[in-house]
Amino acid sequence: MYSEHVQRNYANLWPRVISARFGNSEHLEAVLALFASYDGPEPDRVKLGILKAADCDIQKIHKYFGMAKSDWRDLLCEAEYPRSARRFGLKERSPEKYQRLLAKEQEEYESWLQRVLAT
Repeated sequence: MYSEHVQRNYANLWPRVISARFGNSEHLEAVLALFASYDGPEPDRVKLGILKAADCDIQKIHKYFGMAKSDWRDLLCEAEYPRSARRFGLKERSPEKYQRLLAKEQEEYESWLQRVLAT
């Protein structure tokens, strides 16, 4: 059975994404200061989730940071499960479709990571 949560080294990944996207940017310090102020659960996973949901767009980072401060689980749904989280009841009605959707979302997440870290 497919795991609904893929284990990643979040503590390693989010700083790498920030460095790849903001390393020589005027936004670097602002993003780091914003992330330093996050005091909710699963901080490394949430920080990477913010970057993923925002696709590293600075205005969107602020939007998703606000979402994470309000309810970190909503942010993770948006970042990791953008389609399956919106399809209420799919897991019960069609477990096979649900599992395929989860697998596709995880593939998309990995593709995003590869694309961002390659730049």
